[in-house]
Amino acid sequence: MKLAIRAFESGTPWRDVAKAAWPEGSRGNGGAVRVGAVALRRWSSVDHLLAAASTATRVTHCHPEALEAALIQARLLALVLDEPECLASATGTIDRISDDLPPAPAPPAMLALVREAMLAVTDLDVARICGTSPLARESVPAAHAIFLRRHRTFEEAVTAAARLGGDVDSICALVGCLAGALHGVDGIPARWLDAIAHESPSVAELCALADALVALPPAPFEEEPA
Repeated sequence: MKLAIRAFESGTPWRDVAKAAWPEGSRGNGGAVRVGAVALRRWSSVDHLLAAASTATRVTHCHPEALEAALIQARLLALVLDEPECLASATGTIDRISDDLPPAPAPPAMLALVREAMLAVTDLDVARICGTSPLARESVPAAHAIFLRRHRTFEEAVTAAARLGGDVDSICALVGCLAGALHGVDGIPARWLDAIAHESPSVAELCALADALVALPPAPFEEEPA
């Protein structure tokens, strides 16, 4: 991120700053981790949601794997917000996302990995099947499989994510974003909220910002010209 900002400040076009640190544009999960804020905004269509998510991601993570992971996270979050009942069929949810996303750049597609891991015998098998490194192609499918397996409560989902190990803060952020969308702030254990009560911004301020984003009327996404 720091290298991207420095490149932009030195005159590099925003579309190209992602390659300031890695020539391929980073295969990491950072774009997927932060895309929840984009998906929280209501867009006029799925295509506009994906365009907004892609633009927000490729500023720092323009590798196809990183973009694919962020688009899956954005679409899954939007489905959880708008149609939480879809989680009654995890396979059906994956099918919905698969139909909406552009074709994956190369097999095995991440959603295929989620399907396999979702049916694993144990949660630790999810880590073995997917991997848990900072690479988007590993940690993001692992997070999605854990969420689809363990979404009954916020605490169950995030605790299961934490037990995977690896890039655990990113995996928990991905799962926590989805579980928060499903259960709301009231579903987060009070002791967890108490632990961050003195952080800035506060929990109340974050909730107010989220509520304000959700309250905005659906809008099209218009990308800034090159």
